[in-house]
Amino acid sequence: MNKTTRRRRGINFFDLFVLLMVVAVLLVAAYFINGSKRITTGGGTPVTVTYSVEIKNLSEQVSKSAVIGSAVRDGVRKASLGKVKRVEIVPMWYMKNDLETGEIKRVEVDGRYTATVVCEAQGELRGGRIVINEFTIGVGSEIALQSEGISGTGYCVALDYVETQQ
Repeated sequence: MNKTTRRRRGINFFDLFVLLMVVAVLLVAAYFINGSKRITTGGGTPVTVTYSVEIKNLSEQVSKSAVIGSAVRDGVRKASLGKVKRVEIVPMWYMKNDLETGEIKRVEVDGRYTATVVCEAQGELRGGRIVINEFTIGVGSEIALQSEGISGTGYCVALDYVETQQ
């Protein structure tokens, strides 16, 4: 046999690298697929949670169409987050610097509104954090809120809880 017709037996480094990359991608995919279906460890203190989510830049029709008592869920993880307790609607505004006077003024945006959706849910207090159906919530948490008549992405602006009996 001459050198051009002889084949090396075994696996080369490139084949090994490709194989390892395929295995790594499969492991990462399995982690993310199973991550949303984790079994609850429990062990937290049961609490009744009242929280407010502020959703900005809504049209008048959407801002006034929320249904009190309707179920709320997170639009990303699809976790149930309780029920709508009340909705507060105010005109949307922003702060603008007046270049002539140097003052900062509050300016309302015509036809746009901010809705503060107040929700109530049963959850757990785990290690100083509030968890509702495996969704950890706190003031400043971004929530993709979905409910009958209203949906949008906003931030939790208020949160209160009361411990309940088991």
